[in-house]
Amino acid sequence: MIGQKLFATYLSNWTIPPHFIILNGEVGSGRSTIIEEIKKKFKYKSVLCGTSTEEVRQIVDMAYTVETPVFYIFYNGEKLSSNAKNVLLKVVEEQPKNAFFIMRTESGTIETLKNRSFYYNIQPYSSSELKEYFSKQNKEDVYDNYGEICKNIGQIKIFLEMDYEGLIDYCDMIVTKINRASQGNVFNITRKIDFGDNPNGWDVQLFINALEWKLKNAYKTTKEDRFFQAIFRLNSFKSQIKINGVNKSVALDNFLLGLRTLL
Repeated sequence: MIGQKLFATYLSNWTIPPHFIILNGEVGSGRSTIIEEIKKKFKYKSVLCGTSTEEVRQIVDMAYTVETPVFYIFYNGEKLSSNAKNVLLKVVEEQPKNAFFIMRTESGTIETLKNRSFYYNIQPYSSSELKEYFSKQNKEDVYDNYGEICKNIGQIKIFLEMDYEGLIDYCDMIVTKINRASQGNVFNITRKIDFGDNPNGWDVQLFINALEWKLKNAYKTTKEDRFFQAIFRLNSFKSQIKINGVNKSVALDNFLLGLRTLL
C-alpha cells in the first residue's frame, strides 16, 4: 500500500478493529485499498450494505444476532440519508459484540456518528509517493511531464489508461480558445465529460485537474490576472460540485460560460 503510513501504523497496532470505522476521502484516494488491508488482517466475514433506511435497519438488527465477527461495509456512505445515519447511531451507542462497521465516504457524516467512531481522513499523497507509483508502471516520463495532474493512485490508474495527451490538448484548447466559442460550443464541452454516466467522456476529476494545471501554467508564464481569476473560479466550482444534490453538469456549464467571458 503506497502512502497512508499513519493508517498503516494504526492497523498494525490493532488487535481487534474499532467497532465503527469511517474512511473519508475523494474517489481514488485509497479508501477501498485500506478496507482490503483491514479485511486481510482480521479475516472476518464481510457483508456489503445498502444505503436505504430500511436496509440499514435490517443490518443493525442483524448485527446484534451474529455469533462470529462480521464486517458490515458501506461503500457509499455519502448516499446515506439523515434517517439512515441516525439508525446507525444505535451501533455506536450500544456496540454489538461481533459486528464491525466500515463506512467509505466522500463528504463526511453527521457529527454524532463521526465523534463516536474511528474517523480517518485519507492523507494527501506526497509527490514522491505518486512518483513511486508511476515508476512501478514504468511511466517515469509521464510523471515528469504530467505528474502534477494526478492527486492520488486511483487517478493515476485512470490517467494512464486514457488518451491523456488528448485530455491535455483539449484543456489547452479551452484555455486558449474558449473566449471565441459560441454558447452552444461551450455546452458541448460538458457533454464530453464523464460525471459517472458517460464512459466515453473525460473523467471529471482529471479534467478539472488538467484544466487547473493549464491555467496555473498560463498564469506562471504571463502573470495575467485573468488566469488568476480563472483559477479562483475553478476552485469555487470544485467546492460546489462536492455538495450533495448539486447538478454537476449544470454547474460546469455555468463555470465554463463564466470562463468564456473572463478569458
